Amino acid sequence: MRVRSFGCFGWVLLAVLSFGAVLSAKTLTVCPSGCSYTSVQAAIDAASPGDTIEVRAGTYQENITITKSLTLTGAGRDLTFIRGQEPGKPVVTITGDEEISVTVQGLTIAEAKAATPRTWREHGFRISGKVRLVVRGCRVSDNAHSGLVVVGTDAGALEVSDCLITGNAVAAIGNNSPNFVVSGGNNELRDNGVDLYGFVPLSMRTPLVVGTERTLVHVPRDYATVQEAIDAVAPGGTVVVASGTYVGGLTIGKSLTLRGAGQELTTLRPPPDKGPVVSILAGAEAKIEGFTMTGSVWNGVTAYGDVMLQNCVISGSGLAGAFFIAGCATVSNCTISGNGYRGISVGDTARATITGNAITDNTNQGVWVGRSAHAEIVNNQISNNKGGEFSDGIHMMNNSSAVIRNNTITGNARLGIGLWDAAQATITDNTIRQNGSHGISIGYEGYPGETVQVEISRNRIQMNGDCGVIVDDDPGIRVTGRGNWFFANDKGNLCGDKRKFPSGFGD
Repeated sequence: MRVRSFGCFGWVLLAVLSFGAVLSAKTLTVCPSGCSYTSVQAAIDAASPGDTIEVRAGTYQENITITKSLTLTGAGRDLTFIRGQEPGKPVVTITGDEEISVTVQGLTIAEAKAATPRTWREHGFRISGKVRLVVRGCRVSDNAHSGLVVVGTDAGALEVSDCLITGNAVAAIGNNSPNFVVSGGNNELRDNGVDLYGFVPLSMRTPLVVGTERTLVHVPRDYATVQEAIDAVAPGGTVVVASGTYVGGLTIGKSLTLRGAGQELTTLRPPPDKGPVVSILAGAEAKIEGFTMTGSVWNGVTAYGDVMLQNCVISGSGLAGAFFIAGCATVSNCTISGNGYRGISVGDTARATITGNAITDNTNQGVWVGRSAHAEIVNNQISNNKGGEFSDGIHMMNNSSAVIRNNTITGNARLGIGLWDAAQATITDNTIRQNGSHGISIGYEGYPGETVQVEISRNRIQMNGDCGVIVDDDPGIRVTGRGNWFFANDKGNLCGDKRKFPSGFGD
């Protein structure tokens, strides 16, 4: 076979085609009057990939969605404003099933409005899919959740440079995906719930003080604020916080110990109407002990790194519960109560040990375990979680796994324990009583093909409002165990596909 050279004609043709593609890119204009469009979304819908949308000075009240490669440019962040209109939605949603490249520059993106109930989507920017996004010279402010958030697991990149990110209720920048690269610099982050959470490099924020080599610092003796002390202490060091109440909204991106004078003496609160109280970034290792953390509109503690919490009270968090754990964590000897959503969420590929806690009076689940996470849930009081659609003691789903041992799970409005999808659990030596519906529910009739695998042994399952244990008839569900003791469950001790209960299981 003879291989022919591309030749001069081929290079000329390629150059002509490339030049033609550049010429085909258009600039579409948006302004209140006298332009091609008065709506930013209308211009986005009309644009072809590679086009530029020039948004002239003015205020545009809308929520926009971008699913193609383009450049969105304003007249300057003090002149061009896109403000959220519909509650519960981001101001800007950028998503792509295929790879797209988007640049946003010279705009203010602001005021994503909270819905009732909250949707967790009230961001300035919500980014998902195979997106490469550059945000340059913008203001991102006063959104009911965060300034910029990456969700999902697709690979992509976010570069944020020369921006002012301020007044957002939860965070300036958050990234839930380890596959997404966040970079940039020369940004001013201030007056947000926290500066950063998740898989975001600590270099994205400017420290309040210069780091030192000191391994022990005190608040307020050495530094007036806790964040200043965290920034100053050497990696692996200890920050000691004296009795009193301090403003939280802390970002921790290094290994350290944060020690209060005791849960009755030292309190951390976020700035008003903001939260979380503490954010531990991926890759950090933090030990936090001797605090009450309260008043967050979102999580009390958001941990993507490794965290151990001892002798703490985490209460009054408004949305996603006291903890969202996506790294490795030990949560022990804490009171986790009064949260507007979950008490503890263990997700992604997290590994969590939850021992000796009182997890009570949260609106939905006391403990939620999902995705591919694993939890050791031992010696806890999980009770009186009620008020939401999924008010369960423990709720497991996806491919998660857990050891659930020696807990008292009582008085929850719906289930004591619920297992769905392909969850795997060992449930032993628990007291599961007086829950509003079933003590343990295995599988859900609306989800065909479930493969829950569970061992249930030596539990006391009593006085639940429906069945003691109910199991769905999906052939992939497998139940093992023995020696359980049942008493006075209103609709029967064993319900559903009774063929799945082994001999000696108990009745």
